[in-house]
Amino acid sequence: MALSQKTQSFLNSLGMFGWKLGLDRMWAIVRELGMPQDRFKVIHIAGSNGKGSVARILEAVYLKQGYRVGVYLSPHLISPTERIRIQGRAISDSAFDSVLQNIRPVLERHQATYFEALTAMAFTAFAQSEVDLAIVETGLGGRLDATNIVQPCATAITSISLEHRQYLGDRLEAIAAEKGGIIKPETPCIVGELQPEAMAVIAQICKQQHAPLIQAREQVGAEARKRYFAGMELTIRWPGHALLVAQTRLLGRHQVTNVRTALALIAALQTKFPVRLQAITDGLASVVLPARMQVVQTDRLMILDVAHNPESMQALVETLIDLAPDKRWLVLIGVLQDKQVDDMLEPWKQLSAEFLCVQPPSDRALDAHTLRDMLLGLSRRADAFASLEEADSEAWRRIKTGRADALVVTGSHYTVGPFMQMKKIRVP
Repeated sequence: MALSQKTQSFLNSLGMFGWKLGLDRMWAIVRELGMPQDRFKVIHIAGSNGKGSVARILEAVYLKQGYRVGVYLSPHLISPTERIRIQGRAISDSAFDSVLQNIRPVLERHQATYFEALTAMAFTAFAQSEVDLAIVETGLGGRLDATNIVQPCATAITSISLEHRQYLGDRLEAIAAEKGGIIKPETPCIVGELQPEAMAVIAQICKQQHAPLIQAREQVGAEARKRYFAGMELTIRWPGHALLVAQTRLLGRHQVTNVRTALALIAALQTKFPVRLQAITDGLASVVLPARMQVVQTDRLMILDVAHNPESMQALVETLIDLAPDKRWLVLIGVLQDKQVDDMLEPWKQLSAEFLCVQPPSDRALDAHTLRDMLLGLSRRADAFASLEEADSEAWRRIKTGRADALVVTGSHYTVGPFMQMKKIRVP
């Protein structure tokens, strides 16, 4: 089944309203809908990287504990239904159609943007499904993000880096102030690994809001004992308990940080949403992150990763170096021109790799030939291709002939998502 043509046409039409930061329209929409966001508890997550990972870890643990859980994520890889998850699954096409058609008159009346419409749909779906807890990821920034109409029981700032400068500012302090806008009075705020200048801003906002500030590293310990392509073995120091040993399919040093952040959130909410230690280890064992160091083919190794900024690209390269420093990697890559492309490419100087450049299907895409020329300027071997199909065909030709060992597909959701669709790789 697929989304109805009526639904797809309406969602496409919302593009005309662009991306408009601000909460006035969102408040008007939810008031008319009966304030659905007030009918469940919320964990609200902002950050430059790691939001989706922390959200999915929380989802897995709370589901293992037996709670009814909703998750709101962005962006999607293949279908917008992926953004609204209830009980560990993306909302069905029919349920998505139904929710949208029911609230469409309100969305039209207030000229909702695409993100505002999906946010209102998520809150409506969670209220209708009577979830106990909704884990809500911001779309852009925090202070003026459409999701920032919730009254959370906890907030989290996973990381802060220079991004979306045209909206959030061109200094870490300015971006931290925007993301810190989700912090609410007397509500615990858990932070991951922040640079000192960003941390100072978040600490000041917490002080002003009388919000307890919890640094994840000081609350929960997590270290990777073993790393392999199937995942990691973690040792976890849980407050007041001996070390736990947990298996997870997550990969990379950055995911250890995300585990700490998620578990620190769980620890902070133990009085409201108690969780057994068994639910933590079972949840970590079950969590799957689509297109985040996702190994989808083991006979001919292929990894999908939506790294789309310098920090996430550095994390990807570090993980590949940790796992297989001697492999000859092929990198099928397509990026958006409004990203810090030069800085995104820099980490690849640490690894032996050849690049297959494509242009993602987005009006913000960087031309494949321009990307190729930038890589050649870094003394990387690179070729440009007219389509994903051509690049994929060439990748497997080079692997079959022994020129390369494995393939990484990366650079943007707009590259990895269409690749997954082409290869019929399901989004878990």
